[in-house]
Amino acid sequence: MPLLMLGLLAIFLIAPSAPYHEFTGLPLDSLPQYLGLLALLPIVAWPWLRRRWCATAARLPAGWLALAAAVLAAGTLLKGALFEEGGHDGFAGCYHALYRHEDNIRPRPDDRRAGLCEKAWENPLARFHATRIDPELDFGPRDWNLSFVNHRRFNFYDWRGGSLPRDRLPFSAYWRGAISSPEPRDATLTYVGRVQVWLGAEAFTFPSSQGAPRTAGMRLPAGDYSLVIAYTFDDGYRVGLPERGGAVFRLTTSTASGERPLRTRPAPAVWRLAGRTVDALAAAAAVVLASFWLSVTGMRWRVFLATAVAAAIVYAAGGEWELMGIDAPMTLALLLPGFMVVSRRGQPSALAAAYWCVAALMLAHEAAVAGALDAVLIRRGGSDYLTYESFARAILDTGSLAGGEDVFHYQPFFRYVLFVERLLLGDGDLLLPAFVRTALVMAVLFAAWTFRAGESRLDAALSLSAGALMLALVNTEEIVSAVRQSLSEYPTWIGFLLCFSLFFRPRGGGTTTGALLLGVSLITRINQAPGLLWLLGSRAWIALRAGQRGFLIAVGVFGALAALPAVHNYVYGERLVWTTTSATISQNLRIPPARYLDLRSDEALRAQVVEHLEGILYSGAEADRGDRLRPWPVYRGLQVLWLTAVIALFVRRRGSRPRERVDLATVMTLASPVVFLAPHLFWQVDVYYPRHIVIGYLAMGAAALYASCAGCRGGSTGGGTVVKR
Repeated sequence: MPLLMLGLLAIFLIAPSAPYHEFTGLPLDSLPQYLGLLALLPIVAWPWLRRRWCATAARLPAGWLALAAAVLAAGTLLKGALFEEGGHDGFAGCYHALYRHEDNIRPRPDDRRAGLCEKAWENPLARFHATRIDPELDFGPRDWNLSFVNHRRFNFYDWRGGSLPRDRLPFSAYWRGAISSPEPRDATLTYVGRVQVWLGAEAFTFPSSQGAPRTAGMRLPAGDYSLVIAYTFDDGYRVGLPERGGAVFRLTTSTASGERPLRTRPAPAVWRLAGRTVDALAAAAAVVLASFWLSVTGMRWRVFLATAVAAAIVYAAGGEWELMGIDAPMTLALLLPGFMVVSRRGQPSALAAAYWCVAALMLAHEAAVAGALDAVLIRRGGSDYLTYESFARAILDTGSLAGGEDVFHYQPFFRYVLFVERLLLGDGDLLLPAFVRTALVMAVLFAAWTFRAGESRLDAALSLSAGALMLALVNTEEIVSAVRQSLSEYPTWIGFLLCFSLFFRPRGGGTTTGALLLGVSLITRINQAPGLLWLLGSRAWIALRAGQRGFLIAVGVFGALAALPAVHNYVYGERLVWTTTSATISQNLRIPPARYLDLRSDEALRAQVVEHLEGILYSGAEADRGDRLRPWPVYRGLQVLWLTAVIALFVRRRGSRPRERVDLATVMTLASPVVFLAPHLFWQVDVYYPRHIVIGYLAMGAAALYASCAGCRGGSTGGGTVVKR
């Protein structure tokens, strides 16, 4: 019954509903729904929390649990009724882009999507024949938040004169709404572009405006009638021309308190009451979840209060207080939950409390930068950011798991990760990066919590330094920007840290979950295959030595996931391509291995190798370019820390009595950073720098944590074994 309750809570949260109440279901793009996701997801994913949930629920009378389950089921059915029959208020807006990349400056009447509404993540099923529901029409040049622009159909380059600027793409909008007015009233239109209005059967055409906003008035009659507005924006602006204002459309009406945006007739009272009932049930569920989390985390009011103060400072700083490319307020604020995790010896409750501290800090930081929950970041033309957003949107547009490519050329799995993230959190670029950054920081803290330091001062210093440097690394401007832009590496950063912790933790277990994460990381970034396979081999050696036959299941899970790109390519492209078609192209494979045979005689090759080495070591031109100081102390610190950890471990073994030697699995584990970084002696390292080397430096921090962990050095089933002689 407790697990059934958990499942019903999750279904109740994500079930879609009508758009005019708070808990509307997918996407979970409001703050209360986002908090609900944060509350439920760890309980589902973390076995310790699931056990606590089951133990807590088991203490309640069975009748209460049955009643709660029935109420949740009824609430879910009520949301289904609202979804099917509840209609909507606001204006159903059908948006349509007027240009595409192939035309550049011509309308696209031949496009297969001509006459269709563009799709949005907030309305993935395109209900009401609309892109989205706009509660009111009050748009300035910067707040249209049209996420469909992030598609390769509109791959215009902002550095090419005469090109369309991607942040002001010509478009049309067709709004439909129902108006109910007890008496006649005046309305005011403010716009840039062309506007036609239909009040019932009466049509109005307004003069075109292509420069400054034009204002026009009209009289709204009394009674109930439909309001239809056709709006088109194309002011002819192209890159290189004198700057213009952009699209504007506002429809306001006079009220006793002044001009206010015009609102449509609300939904029928019975459906509004149903929506309020759903919200009341959701509020009751929120109280239950909050009570459970407080019982788990304990009354750490001083920590939570300090986090609230830190979040306010982070919000006020707005990401502007940087020190050598590191967000100083955020990194310092994260030291509080970080210290709580490493200082509470073995307490999962400390990790649970740290989770909410991190989530609050990330939400404050992203709110300061984005400014609004529905703010959309327009990706740059010609970028990987735009490409992956486009692939995720291709799944939304077509309903096909081909994902925009019949045979993978780009990295395979990230488009599906991004599709699920967008489906969960919507079009906006505030909640999604906050969610991902929370997961990334918690993966660092989970590793620090898993590999708790030994009793020696050196172990403590290694552990604390590794945790602090890894927190600083994932909060550098380079990494934060990559997460906000949806660069494809971040799932592998999270997956690697969790997999490393599960594979090599002192008490063992978790190998199947670790293999699942490893397989997902592999098909997300195939260029990281050497390091990921090295980790699998290290853990396989431990399993072989310990006679853990169950590890074969983990290997099977990993192999099944690794085969998915080949299956996709064969099903959709009718070609058996095992990974991607881009693996060996010259843009990626800069120095083929055979060329190293000419290293002594080829001066240009030596210079190219040195350039790659500098990129790997975060030095030279790549680390110095730009007008901002790069966070080289973080990278250099992780290098020194990893070398110190490796040397200290071997020195300690040789100086022990009786003398001990480190076994092969431990050597392989500590060598993992080298295996992650070494492929970039052959493959490119400078594109979107430093995206390709980050996982190697996370591996350095993880290896240092592993070396400082007394349980890992003690021959447990989860870590390397020590052989005495």
